[in-house]
Amino acid sequence: MAARILIVDDDKMTRVALEAMFRNDPSLAGVAVDITTAEDGHAALAVLAEAPPDVAIVDRKIAAERAAIEAAKAEWQQ
Repeated sequence: MAARILIVDDDKMTRVALEAMFRNDPSLAGVAVDITTAEDGHAALAVLAEAPPDVAIVDRKIAAERAAIEAAKAEWQQ
């Protein structure tokens, strides 16, 4: 079973860099990783509804969508 990672950041380059980091990390060699990215809290909620991740990396500066992120965290913890 693949480890599911969700990366949430409004900056595309940050999402791309983090995804590449996980895909190319030699310490994860042989580990199946399923990485999903989201550009905002609303997209993250959609991902959570489909397939909750094992790990979520969330840009804390998405202040305008803080309520969506908090709702996502509450949903994920259930």
